[in-house]
Amino acid sequence: MKLLIKIFISLLLMTGVAQATTIVAGCGLPSSKTVQIRIYDITDAAEDVAWTSTSVSERADGQGSSCYRYSANLETAHAYQIDWKDNSSPVNTASEIIPQNTISTVTVATNQDKTGYTATNPDLTSGRLSNIDLIDDANAYAQYAADIGDDIYTETSSHPTLTEIEASTLLAKKTDTNTIQSTLGSGVVVSTVNDKTGYALSSTGIDAIYDEAVEGTLTSRQLSKILLAVLAGKSSGSGTTTILFKGLNGTTTRVTATVDGHGNRTGVSVNGD
Repeated sequence: MKLLIKIFISLLLMTGVAQATTIVAGCGLPSSKTVQIRIYDITDAAEDVAWTSTSVSERADGQGSSCYRYSANLETAHAYQIDWKDNSSPVNTASEIIPQNTISTVTVATNQDKTGYTATNPDLTSGRLSNIDLIDDANAYAQYAADIGDDIYTETSSHPTLTEIEASTLLAKKTDTNTIQSTLGSGVVVSTVNDKTGYALSSTGIDAIYDEAVEGTLTSRQLSKILLAVLAGKSSGSGTTTILFKGLNGTTTRVTATVDGHGNRTGVSVNGD
């Protein structure tokens, strides 16, 4: 079974000998087994790690097999023999040789994915962050609010400092309808209201509709009175040349029609007041 060797970038210096924190992995062994590892230093002809299952971790592949991993401090210039065995019956075993100088130190030129570094005396000037000893995550910026303060944009008078930007200059959330209206002022147009019912026109609004001229100078209110007189009011003068139509009160003449001998109207006057 092939053993997968992965070397971490961290380097340990112990008693003057370079050692690399190394992950050795035995893959292909059955899953859910108690697996032991033994590490034999071929260069020193010594057993560095006796058979042990302590700190051996498992990652299953979902197909009945697993990779078993173990972290060890191995000297960078030594050769090793890695042995594995599980508690199956019969026992499954695996072994591999790590040749000399396979494990090597790693020099990191640029590291962009780690946190927790300390910057000493950053020598930042006015208009920048200053006196920052440690920024290890986004929340750490809150620790330097006092340092940021007036230092940002102090180079030119055209930019305000942070202390000049106060909450009172921002539009606060309005929860009172009257406050919202007074803040917005006039000129607010509501195009569609979908969640309200029960609206009604005021008497002023109704009067404005009925008093709008619809035929010449006659309004809807006047035409209603004239039509009711012709359709439902009393009349007089039938058979003569003048026919009168009274309003529903029986006294007000709403329509005066002049007719010829055939009953054709030759003149009409109306009164809608």
